[in-house]
Amino acid sequence: MKRAIKLTVLIAAETILVMAGIMALVLLFAPGWHNTLDMRGDAYWKLFFLHQSSGLHPKLQAFWQHEVHPTLGWVPKKNFRGGGPNNDSETTNNRGHRASMDYAPHPEKYTVVVLGDSFTYGSWAPDREVWPAILQQLDDRLHVINLAVGGYGVDQMYLMLRDTITEYKPRLVVFALISDDLNRSLLSFRECRKPRFVIGNNGELILANTPIGDLGDTRKRLKDQYGLLLARFRLEHENRLFLQRVRSGEFDREWKALNEKIIESAFRCAGDHGSEFLLVHLGSGPEITHQTTGEYFPAQAEKFCAKVAQKFHIPYLPTRKAFLEAGENWTGGHYGAPEARFVAGLVYDRIRQMPSWRE
Repeated sequence: MKRAIKLTVLIAAETILVMAGIMALVLLFAPGWHNTLDMRGDAYWKLFFLHQSSGLHPKLQAFWQHEVHPTLGWVPKKNFRGGGPNNDSETTNNRGHRASMDYAPHPEKYTVVVLGDSFTYGSWAPDREVWPAILQQLDDRLHVINLAVGGYGVDQMYLMLRDTITEYKPRLVVFALISDDLNRSLLSFRECRKPRFVIGNNGELILANTPIGDLGDTRKRLKDQYGLLLARFRLEHENRLFLQRVRSGEFDREWKALNEKIIESAFRCAGDHGSEFLLVHLGSGPEITHQTTGEYFPAQAEKFCAKVAQKFHIPYLPTRKAFLEAGENWTGGHYGAPEARFVAGLVYDRIRQMPSWRE
């Protein structure tokens, strides 16, 4: 009798474990899965990666047009054509830059290198409706090189600048960011593993979390660290620890110190190579779709950029107030043609005020 009871208990326990495993798999991989973790932390993006690379979703959304890069995290594929309703709206050239023509140097023109994320790269927009492309069309004396990459933070924008400025020798570097790009500097994982700067004891930037391995290496690292069946629960615990950092103010302090140092370093990098530098805060989402009444209150990121620009005497162009004052019905997502034309016009007007242009 006792043996039968023990056998029954054992079978019940095994059944519970199996059901728990099935539930864990459903939570992690089911099509109706919902990621409720904080997007400012690594845990959200690790869980997103695990879900996207599961058996039900074998292709990572970001890597149909990107490839892994050892120090930048990811870069656009060269000679890519795809995206949009007709799967042909986005084009990259032989260098992987967002352009419909292959790269060729034009030393006789005023070369502008533009760094940014998907709003500047022009995700889901036809080539002609990307704001750096429109900027190029405004004046034939310009030579605009769009080095923006979807998903980039200001840290990756700085690394891209550092890697390319010697070759392209721009007269002007345009560092165009949206508010969320400042959060991305504190991530070590997003579309996949990404570079992460930390500030050393002497105030210098130290690059960590590189080299970036391929996607198979990333999957293996996550599997080894979090397992499979318990990955979601372990990542939820990691997310709770992250939220403790947010509540304590530790995240905010690092956010300010790290982003200030990265922007300053990008500014110094441009100057060391004889290039002028223009910091641009691109208004996006609710920042430009929600009309404000009374006094204009700048967003946290925009206000932060203004303080950094003032501290280091960096030329600065905020756009949110101009968007709101224009009174148009702007999109809440990635820029369409109206937003792209508007930003291109603002940047062009600012370029014509730069000393190097007046020369």
